[in-house]
Amino acid sequence: MALTTEATAAIVAQYGSTPTDTGSP
Repeated sequence: MALTTEATAAIVAQYGSTPTDTGSP
């Protein structure tokens, strides 16, 4: 599952850290 930079930034904004798999900080 390739994420774009924009998508990754949105995830980090939500979770506060980079998820390793599905959505765990």
